[in-house]
Amino acid sequence: YQRLTDMRAWLRNRTSGEQTRFKVESYVRAAYKEGQRFGKCDRAHDPYFDYKIERVPEKDIETISREQVKELMEYDKRPGLQRAKDVLMASFYLCGANFMDLYEMAEPVNGEVSFVRHKVQRCTQKKTCIRVEPELAAIAEKYQGEGRLFNFAAGFRSLQYRMCDNYAELSKELGFKVNMEIIRRTWATLAGEIECPEIVIDKSMGHVARTVNGRFYEKYDWSRTAKWNRRIIDYVKTGQILS
Repeated sequence: YQRLTDMRAWLRNRTSGEQTRFKVESYVRAAYKEGQRFGKCDRAHDPYFDYKIERVPEKDIETISREQVKELMEYDKRPGLQRAKDVLMASFYLCGANFMDLYEMAEPVNGEVSFVRHKVQRCTQKKTCIRVEPELAAIAEKYQGEGRLFNFAAGFRSLQYRMCDNYAELSKELGFKVNMEIIRRTWATLAGEIECPEIVIDKSMGHVARTVNGRFYEKYDWSRTAKWNRRIIDYVKTGQILS
């Protein structure tokens, strides 16, 4: 119990936030419980009878407005921040794809990219298929590489850390916070604003279907995603909901 308490204090002093602390404590608990199942940890003196992991309070969902997305779309002041802006907008044009998806994404086939979302879909291997709009093609042309939609010419981890710093700098330049998570949630929020059907939002964002119908009804026309994604992009540009 005392070691767990000391670990919590150490994590709060050394890590960037409570979410990291909660994850590490949860992993340690999971390892201890696994050890119990294999007879490697003492059940009679289990510290988790008394030690409770403090949950992280839920945060308000952060998004930016349509006008702010347009401002980001048109940003061209500091050349050193163009890659950060391009990555964020590429994510938006791909219905909120995360950075690892972008980093490993294969080149388009017949004007469409297909990928399995890393965060939640590896167990089901269900592909997300999104049409490459002209705005995305223009970004990809800057970073094109053999076999990939983007070739960033750097290792994933080091590039990811640099990009986080770039997002912070870009946020100061714009006057509002931007990062990959905010862009993903903003795409979904704007989709809701123009009354995009929920099934289209879920499929386009690579959500795992948890209902009986979602698991067994696999027929989905990806042209619906193409149609609504185009509408969302046009909505950002014009402020109008086009048919």
